[in-house]
Amino acid sequence: MALAGFEVRRRQARRPAPLAAIIDGRMTADWSPLWISLRVGGLGAAGSLALGLWLAWLLATREFRGRSALEAAAEFPLVLPPLILGTYFAFALAGRPDGFTWPIAAVAAAVSALPATARAAGVAFERLQRDYENAARSLGASGWRVFWRVTAPLAYRPILAAASLAFARLAAEYAVTILVVAQGAARRGLLAGPLLPAMAMVALAALYIANRLERRQARV
Repeated sequence: MALAGFEVRRRQARRPAPLAAIIDGRMTADWSPLWISLRVGGLGAAGSLALGLWLAWLLATREFRGRSALEAAAEFPLVLPPLILGTYFAFALAGRPDGFTWPIAAVAAAVSALPATARAAGVAFERLQRDYENAARSLGASGWRVFWRVTAPLAYRPILAAASLAFARLAAEYAVTILVVAQGAARRGLLAGPLLPAMAMVALAALYIANRLERRQARV
């Protein structure tokens, strides 16, 4: 029995590590966790950008009762951990915590990134001079047309910078969730596969784009 156990351990020791197996072609790298993470990050950033633009425009241009309550509600996801948001949406949309699929994760990601995108859009709108908007309204342009033709082109750089950072953060958070959920050999394969290096490259690219947009906005 001792010899048999030694033989099993010796064979296991001879097995190549996941990274070495991928490099020499004996194992195929699993790219699906990366694509799912990028999908969740992209949809979450797009959803938070759309909702954040509308919310920031509403708060910057309208005075109404309940404004402070709406601002507090928009900032509320900022103090909630992503795990809490994900669990809540799994209960709300799937009826059980183990029903946490990537579409539900994208919805939770959009809500999680909403405070950052709404705040960036609000600051950008407040810094704009109103002369161009007032001139467009005096020529008969509707509020919707003023927003898309005047306000958005003048304020898009800091807003896109916030959206790019939100995309990188959301994708990285979902990638970490995949690593936490994975067990045993699956986790070792993920750690040795393309997920972590690719997410690092995505984060660097997002930071580069955000910094470049902010520098260009500063020159305007």
